[in-house]
Amino acid sequence: QITAESASLELTGERTLAVNVPSGSNVVVHFPARAPSGIENGRHTFTISARNDRYDDTVDSTVTITPNHTYETVATALATTAAVSKEYVAVPPEVLPNKGGLEVNAGATLAVFLSDALQYLAEYPYGCSEQLASKLSAIAIIQRGLQLPNVGDKFQLKEIEFAGAKYGPSVVIDLGLQRLTQHRTGDGGFAYYPGLRSSFTLTLHVVNALVDLQLAGYAVSPELLTGAAGFLWREFHREAYIFRSDDLAILTAATLARVPSFTAPGTQLQQRITAIASDKQKINEGLSSLGLAELASVLTEGYPGRLKTDVFSALENRITVDARGASIRPQSSRWLTDYYE
Repeated sequence: QITAESASLELTGERTLAVNVPSGSNVVVHFPARAPSGIENGRHTFTISARNDRYDDTVDSTVTITPNHTYETVATALATTAAVSKEYVAVPPEVLPNKGGLEVNAGATLAVFLSDALQYLAEYPYGCSEQLASKLSAIAIIQRGLQLPNVGDKFQLKEIEFAGAKYGPSVVIDLGLQRLTQHRTGDGGFAYYPGLRSSFTLTLHVVNALVDLQLAGYAVSPELLTGAAGFLWREFHREAYIFRSDDLAILTAATLARVPSFTAPGTQLQQRITAIASDKQKINEGLSSLGLAELASVLTEGYPGRLKTDVFSALENRITVDARGASIRPQSSRWLTDYYE
């Protein structure tokens, strides 16, 4: 019997479940729970107990409460010679009456609208390699953006929480790189946690994060990058499911193109990309929106101009332009679950 108990969480399902665990294996058990809206800080605690006729074991654990302070930013552009101009704001129905507020800024740059959202992005808690790489990449992109005119003087990153303490962005980058390096495996790839097997899609994500750090001016070991790039190249040719996946082939090419220190020892990947870009059905309907955008980027160097023209035309057909700007929607039938997860 497996039993769940919590003094702070609302357990919405069965609290005791009977399961059969064969020798040498494991079984996943789920206990649905809801966090009460009235508890906004601190930690939720819970206890999981497992027992049978001969054995008994209990584990106490906690979950850190992260307040849902999600900022929504809306920007509009206007030119008028009138003395008065009006802008109407619709209040979302899910807004809590005692939370948040409305802040209006006006200026010649969008930078004034981004400060809260960027700080929230950098502060968001991350744990495994994928999440840690996301945090490092976010900080690197923000730091690089602060070098742009009319941005750096409008916003600066505050101290960021990492491993239970507050540090400046550069210290967080150093600590994060040290921890990420510990998740590297002997084949040059990266695992979600130390001791696990390397993951192809995770390594794609980590390599892009490392390149983002380089572009922001942070020191990244060349051996770390080329080793991970070599892992991606070998796995692309060794694993049939990766080679056959159009989206993974495109993401591989796009990622390796960002690592100038890596030289591909063959042309199979380039041939694969050419075949994909030459297939009108694929570029119009078959590829995910992410895959199509990355393909457009890959084709900008070393490929025939006609392929780039066709792919950019297909990409433009998926873009929606309205008063808020330009956006592209994902195709619901083409989610890259492994890459996103």
